[in-house]
Amino acid sequence: METVFAGEKQLLGLRAWLELDPSKSTSWRIVRALVDESLKKVSLSGDLRCFTDEELHVAAELEEFDWRGVRTWWQKRGDEARSFLAERDRDGALIDLERFPGGGRGIKASTGIVIRISKSTPVETSDNDDETSSTGGPVHYRSSSSGLIQLSGPWRRKLFAAGEIEVGSTRHAILRWRLMTSALLLLLIGLVFLFDLFVRNRPIETQNLAYLLGLLIIGKLWWQEWRPIYYARVDRITALPEEWLKDDELPAQLERKRTGSGEVIRLVRYQAVCPICGADIHLGEGAPSDPRRVLGRCIDAPREHVFTFDPVSHCGRPLRDDHLDIS
Repeated sequence: METVFAGEKQLLGLRAWLELDPSKSTSWRIVRALVDESLKKVSLSGDLRCFTDEELHVAAELEEFDWRGVRTWWQKRGDEARSFLAERDRDGALIDLERFPGGGRGIKASTGIVIRISKSTPVETSDNDDETSSTGGPVHYRSSSSGLIQLSGPWRRKLFAAGEIEVGSTRHAILRWRLMTSALLLLLIGLVFLFDLFVRNRPIETQNLAYLLGLLIIGKLWWQEWRPIYYARVDRITALPEEWLKDDELPAQLERKRTGSGEVIRLVRYQAVCPICGADIHLGEGAPSDPRRVLGRCIDAPREHVFTFDPVSHCGRPLRDDHLDIS
């Protein structure tokens, strides 16, 4: 069966389809980079329109990626892309990603975008990795550079300017001082309220209830502000709340980690590739079903594709098994 490399018309159609996906996941960015690089060399021969993984992760401005995740992502969405292209171009061509295996000295595996003329062309057969992916196998988390994580609030940005705080350092002392002074101030306000209400034996009035409500709101805000520090100390890792991060930042975590020189509290971002659909997995809070637990959730199916996270091995397994194919 003859296959040819996709032309400019099909590549532009595929890029238009990609723009309909708002997730901008790692796999999306790799496929988009493959389309853009293919468009740059659309007039060249086929062997120059194939790109290695290194070329793609540079073009996509990523640190690294797992091709198996990209392949799973495409297998789950390829039919949608082909249907979109069929509405724009009714020549019956099928567009697909072709993996060209490497071999020999200096020849690396590469990927190109091809057109399969026959609609009966079978989908690329799955190897063992694909079988594991289709049944929701284990996931392996990787961390990105902590320096890329942008925090909101001037004091957070100042304390975590280096991406981490060494336990016992001056920055750590400032962090503890801020936490303790705010806690003592809140406690003092509460004692003043109790003194005024009980020691002086005054009747409860509307202003007392308003004062109590205000005190509870302040206490709630204080806990929301400082609970990541407490959870990172006790649980070793916790998901950062949205108010810690800038609006356009991806989910991140606060981790207390032992190093060769001591302990640090550092900003991290653990990600993985969903073995079910190929989208990105980000760590987040396990609440409400698993409070105080950090779980990995697929950005395309955050309630269904859920995985555990082991902070020691950086591995995880499916938390739910009702999506598995048991037929």
